[in-house]
Amino acid sequence: MEKTGQRTEGRLIRLKELKSIVGISATSIWRRCKEGSFPAPVHVGPVCVAWHLSEIENWMNSLQAVTPATTKQVAPGCSRRGRRPRR
Repeated sequence: MEKTGQRTEGRLIRLKELKSIVGISATSIWRRCKEGSFPAPVHVGPVCVAWHLSEIENWMNSLQAVTPATTKQVAPGCSRRGRRPRR
C-alpha cells in the first residue's frame, strides 16, 4: 500500500483519495463510519475532514479475504437478493 519513498505514518488523506484507495463510494464510507465499521475521520478545519492513512491500511489488512470458503451459497431457484427470479 505504501508508495515508494512516501511515509504513510501520520499522513492524512481526503475523501477523494480515500475512495480510490478503498474502492467504495462516499455514501458507503459515511454509512460505515456511522455504524462504527470504518475508521472515523478527523476534523482538520471547520468543514474539512480527513482520515489517517495508517488507520485505513490497518482496516484494509483486517478485512477477511473473500474465498469460496467464506462466501454464502445461494439456494437454487433464488436470486442473490432472496427473491424468486421473474418468469
